[in-house]
Amino acid sequence: MVTGMIRLTALRTVIFLTLHLLFACKGLSEGWYFSNTGDDRFSGKSRDTPWATLDRLNTQELKPGDSLFFRRGDIFRGQLILRYSGIPGNPIFIGTYGSGDAPVFSGTIPVQKWQKYNDRIFSAAVNSPVRSVYIDQVMAIKARYPNTGFLTIDKGIGRDGLADESLREEGGYWKGATVRIRTIDWVYEVRKVSSYKKGEIRFGKHAGYPVEQGYEYRFSPDQNQTMYDIQPGYGYYLEDKFEQLDAPGEWYFDQKENRLFIMADTASLIEAGVFDYGVKFENEIHDIVIQGIVLEKYTGAGTYSAYPVWNLDIRDNVYRNMDGSGIRLDGIPTHCTISSNRMDRINSRAISLMRAVDCTVTGNQISHTGLIRGYGLSGVNGASAISMPNLETQVQSEPFAHNNLIQFNTIDSCGYVGIRVDGHDNTIINNVISNCMLTLNDGAGIYCFARQTGVTFKNTIQNNIVINIIGDNTGTPGNSLIAKGIYLDNYSHENMVEGNTIINARSAGILVNDGSNRNKILNNNLFGNNAGISFAEWRSVGQNYGNEVKGNSVICAKASQKAIDLINHISSEMKPAIFENNFYCNFYDQYFFRILTNHKIYRNTSEMSFDVWKDRTRQDGTSKSLNPGDLVKYPGGAIILYNEGKIEKEYSIKEKKYYYIDGKRAGESITLEPFRSVILLVE
Repeated sequence: MVTGMIRLTALRTVIFLTLHLLFACKGLSEGWYFSNTGDDRFSGKSRDTPWATLDRLNTQELKPGDSLFFRRGDIFRGQLILRYSGIPGNPIFIGTYGSGDAPVFSGTIPVQKWQKYNDRIFSAAVNSPVRSVYIDQVMAIKARYPNTGFLTIDKGIGRDGLADESLREEGGYWKGATVRIRTIDWVYEVRKVSSYKKGEIRFGKHAGYPVEQGYEYRFSPDQNQTMYDIQPGYGYYLEDKFEQLDAPGEWYFDQKENRLFIMADTASLIEAGVFDYGVKFENEIHDIVIQGIVLEKYTGAGTYSAYPVWNLDIRDNVYRNMDGSGIRLDGIPTHCTISSNRMDRINSRAISLMRAVDCTVTGNQISHTGLIRGYGLSGVNGASAISMPNLETQVQSEPFAHNNLIQFNTIDSCGYVGIRVDGHDNTIINNVISNCMLTLNDGAGIYCFARQTGVTFKNTIQNNIVINIIGDNTGTPGNSLIAKGIYLDNYSHENMVEGNTIINARSAGILVNDGSNRNKILNNNLFGNNAGISFAEWRSVGQNYGNEVKGNSVICAKASQKAIDLINHISSEMKPAIFENNFYCNFYDQYFFRILTNHKIYRNTSEMSFDVWKDRTRQDGTSKSLNPGDLVKYPGGAIILYNEGKIEKEYSIKEKKYYYIDGKRAGESITLEPFRSVILLVE
């Protein structure tokens, strides 16, 4: 009894002290103001006495509840380094005041006082190392060879270098240059040229592109090598050589002389990127709100942390023209919300949360991510819009990303994956993803992965709309285009893929790859994909098992497209799933089911009709199919309608007779729920 009273008294003391601290912090919290017309010698405590620079703020001690207000219409060049945190219910707030356009945090400085170097080139002094250049808000390209396209590797020297007989410059010419290489379908890598002789380049590590955390095991101890073996037929280009400054819009920075050289109209607004981060969390930071700021032209990221962070609320900002990422939190972000931001022209990843826990990414609009081949990131997951990967060590260990929500995001035009989420118990719902895989290959609109079992499982991928997943083989030996709508890669198990709409994926609408088992593929609408649903096995027999494929509608828009595609590289048979109550349609070819055995002994391809598929696999007994013979009844073929908005949408369909896939006549209009679709047959 006495012990209980002591504990109760102690608890009351803790509550009292906590409340006292809260009220004290609120009482002591202050507002700090910033304006281009301010002065760092002012107090900073009112609109009439604002500070002028981010550097002044970086020296100020902040307390929970403090607010930082930046005047609208102004540009603040530099980096905000945050070392202080708020507390729950009383965060540090970063926002705006005044009227007009949102204030801008910029990673650039304007370059002026140009001098004529020759008839085409101008130069100017810049006292900080220049990492990027923008001409009238458009990112310029470093002086490079060739000016467009790629050189081709004749042979690799392991991961240490490359041989190319077309390189005929004298020995030493390319030493110190940067080489950007497509080492494999899904990766560009960046290295310095450590040595050069005619026809041969050797690599050294590049200070601007360090090896990412978790991937160290893939590199030599000195990190001079590339992640992947250099292979013949792949492409590369070279830059950072003054002699190659020979095309309009190119630039070169002489680090010894601190001079920027450019081939451009110097009457344009020319800015030099000299800062790495817009808002950088310098240690373990928590309870911060960032709202209404434009962050642009940073080399590293608009918002960045290498440390654990929690209770961050990053909302209603604009991230644009980044050589690096938009938001990048590498230190296990927890209980963070990334919402309603607009992101455009990000070279690396728009949003990257490493091993995230209980985070929400919602309502963001992301466009034009990773569209400059070779820029942005050296290694895996470059050019992705939203990435929530785990730490990829040789043997993965906890913590793994889990309990995250990704919803209501709109992604358009990205170089690689639209959304990547590893780990477990995550939900990816009601997102719209279009025009992905534009500069890399072998990925998807939505993707998950693990290096081993027990890492990526029990995720829900539901009611997403995925359109036009293309694939790009530029700088490869002409490799096949591999671009999926939804891709459950190695060891992804017990996931739910339900109610998604996938249209025009270059390879499979949904692929369940090697070692991925017990997944549920339910009630998805798959239209015009090269293969509707595909399973692949590579390592050992029977690793794909126990999956369920039920209630899906698969429409092939071309004769060559397949409804189901089973690919096995190690055996003559595979039984990856139970298939029930599906609807399949190909009005142009009756042989639209395929089993491919790519084994050196059992090599065989079987393309079959629906009836033969059912007989051979003993599956799909409750499913239905339409083939070319049914085109007489439905001469208009099939169409798909989808609603990518957050409210119901009504479609008028008066002009023709339309039927649902069960044969029932549709009315003169159809109302679709948000993020849903319907397939109609046209009389």
